[in-house]
Amino acid sequence: MSGRKKIIIGAVVVALLIAYIGFAIFNVSRTQANSGVPRNALPVETEKAHRETIVCKVGAKGTVELVEVETVFAQVSAAVDQVYVKADDEVVSGQVLADYDKKALERLNDQLSEATLALQSARLSLQAARLATSDADKLRIENAQNEYDNAKILYEAGAIAKKEVDTAFEALQRAEIQIEEQNKNMQNQISLLQVSVAQSELRISQLNKEIASFSPAEFAMQGGTVIASFVKKGDVVPTGMRLFEIADISLNNLVIKVNVPENEARNLGIGQEVEIRVNAIGQEVFAGHVSKISPLASIKQVGNSMETVLTLEIICEDAPLKAGYTVDATIITKTVADTVVVPLMSTLRENDGHNYIFIMRDDFSVEKRQIELGEYSGIYVQATNVAEDEITILNPSAQLQEEDIFVNPVHFF
Repeated sequence: MSGRKKIIIGAVVVALLIAYIGFAIFNVSRTQANSGVPRNALPVETEKAHRETIVCKVGAKGTVELVEVETVFAQVSAAVDQVYVKADDEVVSGQVLADYDKKALERLNDQLSEATLALQSARLSLQAARLATSDADKLRIENAQNEYDNAKILYEAGAIAKKEVDTAFEALQRAEIQIEEQNKNMQNQISLLQVSVAQSELRISQLNKEIASFSPAEFAMQGGTVIASFVKKGDVVPTGMRLFEIADISLNNLVIKVNVPENEARNLGIGQEVEIRVNAIGQEVFAGHVSKISPLASIKQVGNSMETVLTLEIICEDAPLKAGYTVDATIITKTVADTVVVPLMSTLRENDGHNYIFIMRDDFSVEKRQIELGEYSGIYVQATNVAEDEITILNPSAQLQEEDIFVNPVHFF
């Protein structure tokens, strides 16, 4: 193709483009003229206020837990002779769970005999210490005092020197100090013996209680499923050790516990409906209700941070729950029926603390109107002072001014 032909083709393309743009501008101008929209209007996105039912929800994650669990503790300190149940076994009330070594009671009686002898010995030692009056010490003090008194008389008569009187006085002082120290030691010994007596009495009391309550076996106090076992044959268990956990694993004994941030506390209430999704089951939604709200807030790990939360208990009678399942709960805290809502994107908050919205009038002028926001539902919010079907401006620009700016609606929702 020659250069001349290329120039001609290019000129034709440019001419057609100019003609298309001119035609488009003509059509837009004609459309604006026909619709009454001013030529200097600013293009904006708009949406009508409308009515809908707002459902306020709070989402929370939680787990399924057992309401009541029976914990069987060791009633005695003894070796376990036999264990009859294991985890997941079904038991009935009164069933034997484990036997103790048959010689355990004999050992308790032997310990009681030893403790009784120890008490008798401690009491005799205490009695002896209290009766141990030091007649020799008293006599020693009396002799020292007499020698000192005689020395003073002889000194006054001029029969001895002053030095001999001082020596007699020093001997009296030494005797008094030594006897005082001996008395202190004796009191300390008496105190130790009193403690020994008290300990022996306490030990005897404990052994008598263990013997009186001794059971050769551990029994289930209620029927259910053994959910945990912490003991095996041959273990030597101390009194009070946890041996078994038994629970009713039916729905009647299951509850869903979730943690809700403290800032939602004012929205929560007993009996509120809850939508339940159980991760182990799928996306099926089950109905539940809030049965309990913890009276105290607590600090718990939520994700990577610590948060102050309230623990809620939720009852769900329809879902095939099992203890340990994780759930997603949606708590319906409030329902506002048939109320006027506006898009959140149409609202703005100014420095005076009030919320505003821009309304487009029938003549395409703008009205800046103060509103009060209510409940939220997704991208919409309940708004006062706005009528149904009034047109709101989305993402209002700072250039918009009341009365003197006109807008061209790009589209309506």
